[in-house]
Amino acid sequence: MKNIKITRKITQGMYVLTTQGGGCIVDAVSQISAGVNPLISVSVMKRNYTNELLKKGEKFAISILSKDVNAEIIKTFGFKSARDINKFESIKVTEVEEVNVINDSIGYIICEKIDSIDNDTHTLFIGKIIEADVFEEKEPMSYGYYLEHREEILKLI
Repeated sequence: MKNIKITRKITQGMYVLTTQGGGCIVDAVSQISAGVNPLISVSVMKRNYTNELLKKGEKFAISILSKDVNAEIIKTFGFKSARDINKFESIKVTEVEEVNVINDSIGYIICEKIDSIDNDTHTLFIGKIIEADVFEEKEPMSYGYYLEHREEILKLI
């Protein structure tokens, strides 16, 4: 019997992925190499507008969310499309390397896109870190934490 719910036990964080023109909530982010300019991978659903933007763009940002992140960020980047709204209008951001990063985050990573791999439902984007910073030392929100507290978080919206 295949029970894919076990994948929810894989430790992964909650992030806002941004690129020029939009962004979305993602949980499949990984450092895939070390060194002076480490590589980062992020998986984005093909039907997501951010996927379209990333295919055209050259850079992307990953903002790391904390457990006490403003729920409005999850609502805006997780439940709305940049096809319909300007996601950056109501969320405080700072532009770094021509990409918006979320101010209410632990910190950010800016990557130059170097490759992408398509599969049935998602595209895996690979980027080289060109800039990064830590804003605050807080506990990151994991996907598991989000699932356990989703109703509480969404009530705050």
